[in-house]
Amino acid sequence: LKLTGDEKHLMQILSHIISNAIKYTKTGGITLDVSMKIPQDDQVTMIFSVKDTGIGIDSGDIQYLFDAFERLNERENASIQGTGLGLAITKELVELMGGTIDVESELGKGSTFTVSITQKIADPSPAGPFNKEVTREHEIYRESFTAPEAEILIVDDVAVNIIVICELLRETAIKIDKAASGDEAIAMCRAKKYDLILLDHRMPKKDGIETYKELRADTPAGMNTDTPVIMLTANAMHGVDAEYRRLGFADYLTKPVDSEELEGSLIRLLPKEKVILN
Repeated sequence: LKLTGDEKHLMQILSHIISNAIKYTKTGGITLDVSMKIPQDDQVTMIFSVKDTGIGIDSGDIQYLFDAFERLNERENASIQGTGLGLAITKELVELMGGTIDVESELGKGSTFTVSITQKIADPSPAGPFNKEVTREHEIYRESFTAPEAEILIVDDVAVNIIVICELLRETAIKIDKAASGDEAIAMCRAKKYDLILLDHRMPKKDGIETYKELRADTPAGMNTDTPVIMLTANAMHGVDAEYRRLGFADYLTKPVDSEELEGSLIRLLPKEKVILN
């Protein structure tokens, strides 16, 4: 089948749920299962299930799971960011697409999040075998610039998010340092001057906004009080761009990070003399 739908927001929904599963799963693993119901008329319901072997959720807390900024299992999760905002946004996106999201969980044994979204069938004929190999030249990704003299700092408490951005920028030859917390980033910024900082919003203990404000006020010890900072966020809600810019952020990028948007921001914000356009 070939379907017509909102691919970008569907990827964002899955990214939110999988990232959340990673945060709360210390041992075991995470499974993504994709299936569909029998097509009816010109529509088909896609079912995405994310199962983890993490800490799970108490049955009494499940009703609050999708409330914005609600932190569950506070004692067990003291070092982990709250689930509320990311899952509240996820639920809103799912419902805007006419779908549903459900959760089954047992404390200490893990959780399963299930998203069901109905898509319109564009072509009912079988798609055939899936071929990973890219055969058309224009589909091959090419970085649009290099910047071997530029140095940036990526701050995110989820290692996989840093890995993704590093891979997206690998061919640009940018020098990349990494920090897993706001306090670590502040310490690094006192020791080294960066051309640009990419800062995750939702982090434990000190979130991205608190970290940003401390960086800006960190005088005379700070070396990056005027360095452009890009906010990395799962928040795609209307109006957040104006709010981030009001706070002083140079730009913001939503997760999952798009390679073209990332490169566009870096070309605009890195020192012009360090950017070599291809």
